[in-house]
Amino acid sequence: MKYIHLFYLYYAGVASLGGRKGVLEEVLSRALHADDPGKYSVVYREFNRAREIGLLEFLELSENFKTIPASRIILVKKGDEVLYRTSRSDLLKLLGENTFT
Repeated sequence: MKYIHLFYLYYAGVASLGGRKGVLEEVLSRALHADDPGKYSVVYREFNRAREIGLLEFLELSENFKTIPASRIILVKKGDEVLYRTSRSDLLKLLGENTFT
């Protein structure tokens, strides 16, 4: 039941992003619908560092992308494979300076 709740939170968050579906939304949609979301992790900016957590934990923590907007996502990974990487150089700098926590 918790997974279904997170699914609806995810869709409400994507709808609030507006516009057409981008690469990030496609990756998240595929992870939730066509794969095991437990295999995915999200690296996002938290203050001045990068933080890596599981996708389901991220969706719950971000509260429908209200507390952590999609613009703060740096990477989405499935295992060690990077499926999404932001093009924002200011966020990519965090990957070289900090270890994930």
